[in-house]
Amino acid sequence: MGDHLRQPALWRWLLLPLAAVLALAGPAGAAQAHPMGPPQQASLSLAAPDQVRVTWKVGAPDDLSWLAYDLGLLPADRIMLDGAITPQADDVRLLQDSPALAKYLTSRVRVVSGGQECQPGRPELGDLGTAGASVVFTCAAPVHQASIELGLLTDLEASYATVATGADGTQAVYNGHVTSHDWTFDPATAPRPEPAMAGLTGNWLPAVGLGAALVLGIGGLTWWLAGRKRKQAVS
Repeated sequence: MGDHLRQPALWRWLLLPLAAVLALAGPAGAAQAHPMGPPQQASLSLAAPDQVRVTWKVGAPDDLSWLAYDLGLLPADRIMLDGAITPQADDVRLLQDSPALAKYLTSRVRVVSGGQECQPGRPELGDLGTAGASVVFTCAAPVHQASIELGLLTDLEASYATVATGADGTQAVYNGHVTSHDWTFDPATAPRPEPAMAGLTGNWLPAVGLGAALVLGIGGLTWWLAGRKRKQAVS
């Protein structure tokens, strides 16, 4: 997959030297380095002190169609005679419903922290055309630094570019020749999960309070009725 002839691939290879120069110039120049349209976007943040979240958004709608085609989800007749492909609404649905997409995302993104590889969780898939997809990687310890590899779509063509933005706003450009970058994180600023007892307390306290009120109410009513009967017996 990914080695069939297509016209966009020809233009990308012709303009590859220019893309490499722009990538070395920095994020501002690299944002325009995608020969056939806007580059992909990736945001990198901490989902927890020991978890790195990678959120990916595609650059152009036809890129999703090409990905669906390379994953074997589209028939061969979707490729036109001139080597182009016209995006269709069902292409995104086919991608989101296919286990092949989750496998692709977790195999083309890699996070290493403290010399140990972080383990990817199940991808969180939003609307791929707008919200993109996220993968949370769980590491062995709180993450201060991480080496993150991104190879999304570059297995189709090396000239695909991805502009990645870190938690502090720093940026780096990935493509088929620049596949890894080191990032710095601050675990102290990461979201922290609520303690289990906090959830139980929040959910159980109203019920406990209501139960106590019922017990007190029934006990008070019983005491009042008993006192009334004693008075009646004395009289």
